[in-house]
Amino acid sequence: MSSDSRSVWTSAKNIYVGTVALTGTGAGVGALWGIVKGQGPVGYSFLMGTNWLCLSLPFFVVREAVLHHRQRLNPVYGRLNWKHRDSDDMLASVVGGSVVGGGLAFYTRGSLAVVGGGIVFGTLSAIAQFGFTQFRHARQEAAYELQNGEEQKASKKYMDFRNAPPREGTSFDDHGYDPLREFTQWAQKKIINKVGGVAVVDGGWVSPILNALDLEYRKRLNVKIDILERQISSLRTQLESKGIQIDNNN
Repeated sequence: MSSDSRSVWTSAKNIYVGTVALTGTGAGVGALWGIVKGQGPVGYSFLMGTNWLCLSLPFFVVREAVLHHRQRLNPVYGRLNWKHRDSDDMLASVVGGSVVGGGLAFYTRGSLAVVGGGIVFGTLSAIAQFGFTQFRHARQEAAYELQNGEEQKASKKYMDFRNAPPREGTSFDDHGYDPLREFTQWAQKKIINKVGGVAVVDGGWVSPILNALDLEYRKRLNVKIDILERQISSLRTQLESKGIQIDNNN
């Protein structure tokens, strides 16, 4: 008994909230339309708000009646309500829109327009329900990720060079954190993934470009150049001591 009364209370609340929301929306649109037409917002706001009230109230009543029936019927067939919520919401919205559309068409155009009005309003209700369902799913996924700390994993996709932790040196000229090197390594991984496994570091076609931006590579290159210059200077000294003249321009 308590579960049934709670379900009825939930349906009544949904009818009230939905009707008030659509009526307020209609009144707001009517007020804007009245301002655009230059005839004052009050009349158009009242007229459109009343029209939306007459349409939204029966729509939500029929919709909640279908949902209430479906939620009572699902356990009979061994189905869980939460697993069939999306399909039940879609069915209820389509039925509610079709009933309201058919009734409006019958009132304005006669019995021959009932089928067309039901199809049009049923389709519009299905589109609106699909958008609302996708929005609800997005909110649920965001709440799940927030609860399970997935936002921290998402934030790690973007490199924060300023807050990078210090690390031990891995080579003779590595003095800790190098933001330029970290960026080039990150860029290398991204390019490798994009071009399908090109050996960027070992002779790939983009290796000269990335190596020119790699601070560690440039430091190692400078050390090697300095060693070569020292060896050349030593060889020149040895040759000059033996009386062999060397042209410095060569």
